[in-house]
Amino acid sequence: MTRGFIPGLAAASALATIAVVIQAGAPAGFGDQPTAASLTPPQWREIAPGLEFARVLALRYCRSGSPGLGAVRLDPARCRVEPYHEKEYPRSAAATVDAWQRRLNAPVILNAGLYGEDRRHLGVLRRDGRDVGGSRHPSWKGMLAAGADLAGIPPAAVLDLTMPEEASRSERYPHAVQSMMLLDRQGGIRVRRTKRVAPRTVVAEDSAGKLYLLVTEGQFTLWETGALLREAGWHLTAALALDGGNEANLVVESPAVRYRTYLGKNDGGEGDFLRASVTLPCVLAVWPEGP
Repeated sequence: MTRGFIPGLAAASALATIAVVIQAGAPAGFGDQPTAASLTPPQWREIAPGLEFARVLALRYCRSGSPGLGAVRLDPARCRVEPYHEKEYPRSAAATVDAWQRRLNAPVILNAGLYGEDRRHLGVLRRDGRDVGGSRHPSWKGMLAAGADLAGIPPAAVLDLTMPEEASRSERYPHAVQSMMLLDRQGGIRVRRTKRVAPRTVVAEDSAGKLYLLVTEGQFTLWETGALLREAGWHLTAALALDGGNEANLVVESPAVRYRTYLGKNDGGEGDFLRASVTLPCVLAVWPEGP
């Protein structure tokens, strides 16, 4: 088990934030951004070939709670990424993030996009070419597309649907999750500035085509989450905002690394308990695959 990550489902109120040494960062990747990185340098630990985990600290923008972020980095050529919706399991009870992990036996589970009161996904949600609970949202211009096995396109990518070429390419992927574009390829933050704070969930892509699944342990505004990623020094080129609040959860379960977002120190025991117990209509699951 990786030192510093807490196994089991013990009450979060009894846990302290995992100590991480803050170090100087690398320059940010977009334009005239601050020279000091917004995140501590990641110490990537292998979950499986092509799949890694790191816990880092935000050096700015965290409004309350733990400044920690759980981050999974994956090579789409060596990993499988798929969305799942609870409608595919009509005889099963609504599942927490840990219950989804046990159900799918995946080493990485992340809550997926936003949903309505009927627990239906609010944008496109497609797996194996089939609709699994959503429809195209007219104002959401971001998409995580995955599962391609075609020449000339990456096996998975974060797509900007305002770009005609990327919008057209999105139809060639068997798996897709539509959501809000947070950060675009020009370094623009594509959400409004508000004062609303919450834990945040993000899917991002870097200049080498690797994907990042990120969840904050503490509370950030959505716009400042975009700034945090733009200034991270990780060469991120695009990012989507997924569901936030108590639904923002990441589970990593492997012999080498065990991590639960809700076990970080947030707003006290109640907030952590809610994040552990909330049920998720839709999740992203990741498995290592390939050479």
